[in-house]
Amino acid sequence: MSRELTVIPPQLPLDDEIQTLNRDADSFEQWWRTYPRRVGKKAARISYDRIVRNQIATAEELLTGALRYAAERSNENPRYTKHPAAWLDDERWTDEPPPAFRQISSVSEGVQSYLSGESVEDLLARVRAGR
Repeated sequence: MSRELTVIPPQLPLDDEIQTLNRDADSFEQWWRTYPRRVGKKAARISYDRIVRNQIATAEELLTGALRYAAERSNENPRYTKHPAAWLDDERWTDEPPPAFRQISSVSEGVQSYLSGESVEDLLARVRAGR
């Protein structure tokens, strides 16, 4: 008894899929540069990709949360700053911001400032000054 083996050639991603992959990679790198503790990048990327792919949160929501968390953790002992993958897995971007940091809790404020070229340090200084 012979069995016929069918070989299916691999499919190349479509241009839209490639653009999505590139955009997701770029958004992760922006998020990574913003996050206040850069350890465990591989685990963080896996968590980040899962969250965005499953539409649990958008890249903008994650970036806004990271900006807020970076502001909260500035001048704090980095030993007590959550590892990035744990922060993502615990959905910490949904945490209620402390009153002093509410002005960067919206996507339009924090992300637009960051994406328009304002450095994280400048944005954090502005937030600390209450502007």
